[in-house]
Amino acid sequence: MRWVESGDVRLAVYTDGDPADPTVLLLHGYPDTHRVWDEVAARLSGRFHVVRYDVRGAGASTGPRDRRDYGLDRLMDDLRAVLDAVAGGRKVHLVGHDWGSVQGWEAAGRAGLRERLASFTSLGGPGGRHLADFARHGGRRDRLAQLVRSSYIGFFLIPVLPELAWRSLVPRLLARRLRREGAPPRDGHPAPTLVRDARNGLWLYRANLRGRRGRAEPAGPPVIDLPVQLVDAAHDPFVTSALAGWCERWTPRLWRRELDAGHWAQRARPDTVAGMIAEFVAHVEGASPSRELRPQVDVGNVDQMADFSRNVIAEYGVPGIVLNNAGITIAGPILDHTVDDWRRTIDTNLWGVIRGCRLFGAAMVAHGQGGHIVNVASLAAFAPTRLLPAYSVSKAAVKALSDSLRAELAGHGIGVSVIRPGFRAGGRAHSAGRGP
Repeated sequence: MRWVESGDVRLAVYTDGDPADPTVLLLHGYPDTHRVWDEVAARLSGRFHVVRYDVRGAGASTGPRDRRDYGLDRLMDDLRAVLDAVAGGRKVHLVGHDWGSVQGWEAAGRAGLRERLASFTSLGGPGGRHLADFARHGGRRDRLAQLVRSSYIGFFLIPVLPELAWRSLVPRLLARRLRREGAPPRDGHPAPTLVRDARNGLWLYRANLRGRRGRAEPAGPPVIDLPVQLVDAAHDPFVTSALAGWCERWTPRLWRRELDAGHWAQRARPDTVAGMIAEFVAHVEGASPSRELRPQVDVGNVDQMADFSRNVIAEYGVPGIVLNNAGITIAGPILDHTVDDWRRTIDTNLWGVIRGCRLFGAAMVAHGQGGHIVNVASLAAFAPTRLLPAYSVSKAAVKALSDSLRAELAGHGIGVSVIRPGFRAGGRAHSAGRGP
């Protein structure tokens, strides 16, 4: 452990591994300390130079004299000071969880810091400007779902009561949540220290989220031209997949991965989280991508699909069987669907199938050796429901497309089938249409 000065605070910085190896900087969230990364750091330190620090007011680090100095500007000053002390002029791979992820998004889009980052991995925390844009432009149902999960923030912004709650009820609720997620106890963070850190950390919310009325509208999210890995924990009680994925439109080099875990995934699933970080960092450093990191194709994007079909045919030859199976589901009545809801659904569910049929079908006809195209529709094509109107329309169109294409390609020895599976329990609605 070493001390790093940043303004009027002293930051406790912890390092593991060989400084000659690529540096991975792990940023913790609220109400944690650097120790929330203990298990992951132990798994990474054999291959990487691992750096962690207690944010201002947490763990061994001191807090600022002025509580307003928990704003993002001061937090970025802290990150810059740590980079100056440990990076040796080299770029680092930043990983953030919760408020650490909020800081990571800010750094990745801020001049003077983004140039010092080699990559960014986000767990359980959106960018501040992504959140603001989502609150203004996200779908109504998505915003409502996130509002429910973020209701605790309103409580944190009021005076006195949150401090009292941390002295009584909240630590027990937090311990119960960790047990439910399968995370180990908070070793090294005894109750009195946790309460002190939690009370200090309330100013993360108050300094960055309170008192925005009357201010100018914030600028939209910046385009982040940096390799970004988004780890979307399926059972995070605080961040919905819709909010987590809102960054996609401003992050051209994004790898999105789903994880069957709750908010504290790094503690409940350290092997998996450490593996994801190591694979991503190694790939950015020049290693071949793992299977999970190989580029995905947005079936709603005409250029990506054209490139995909050319690459497949060049490497493997013209396929004999093509399966078009990519789709998203957006629930709710027609009058609640936005234009963007319709566009995303049709682009993925219908245009994705059309492009697969056109691109590979034309190659199969030219190849002259027959084949078969299989399109996946849905029982919703025949049994429309008020809950899935856009989905039902798109799948009915896939059925009509398949019937028409079957008649057209019969003379070329190419069959066309349409599969209409029924509904099943346990599925998840996806907010992005990507296929292999």
